[in-house]
Amino acid sequence: MEDYLDWIYMGVMSAFVGGAMKKVLASHVSAAPTVVAWLGVTLLVERLWLFCVPAVLVLAALCLACCLYSVRTAPAPTLPVQGKAVFITGCDTGFGKAAARRLDAQGFEVFATVLDLCGEGARELQKTCSPRLTLLQVDITQPQQVQQALLDTKAKLGLRALWKSVGLVNNAGVCVNFGDAELSLMSNYRGCMEVNFFGTLNVTKTFLPLLRQAKGRIVTISSPAGEQPFPCLAAYGASKAALNLFINTLRSRNGTLGVKVSTILPSSYKTGEG
Repeated sequence: MEDYLDWIYMGVMSAFVGGAMKKVLASHVSAAPTVVAWLGVTLLVERLWLFCVPAVLVLAALCLACCLYSVRTAPAPTLPVQGKAVFITGCDTGFGKAAARRLDAQGFEVFATVLDLCGEGARELQKTCSPRLTLLQVDITQPQQVQQALLDTKAKLGLRALWKSVGLVNNAGVCVNFGDAELSLMSNYRGCMEVNFFGTLNVTKTFLPLLRQAKGRIVTISSPAGEQPFPCLAAYGASKAALNLFINTLRSRNGTLGVKVSTILPSSYKTGEG
């Protein structure tokens, strides 16, 4: 009987130690807590065995732990992405570039606007993304370029519409300068307003019919500076405040527009993009 228990002990410990080593070899830094937990359970099983806990109870505890672990680590269901298209502005750098790459990697059809098709950001997207991604050179302050982007998008979509959950991402924006409200030049105020407010307004109005067709969603990247006064951000904050009011007005007409409207206030964030 004792030899039988020893064999069970060796089997249980081998399973736990082998699982721990597999985690260590296959893990990155982010998996360290899982590895530590796994080793902790191994040590617990050993202690229980040394205190002569019946083998049946140890095996039952082992099975329960494995079941709980498999449920916790089960992959989350993914969205079906086949044929889903998203239009994103300002993809040269920052959030727009990151969003374009991520959605493309997940299988979405992405229409990404950049200021310069020959620029570093556009070249990187062309290099790292799939042929599904379409790059469009668009200065959102130029109505003709925005209108051409709509025509190019509709031509490629054909009878299809933009994705219902997120069809348009208004990401393009600029902070012309950091400066005192009184000392900032009028050109700084106008520059921020042209891009952050009038440019985004133009894109939204231009793409609304396409979004209404899909009963889709507009996601606009704004800023807390449009809600609260920040020192040296008067020009930027004023443009974002105007943008927020416009977006909130669209949201209040959700029933008549048939379009859902969302705003994201990401605050200050280091994107790692120049």
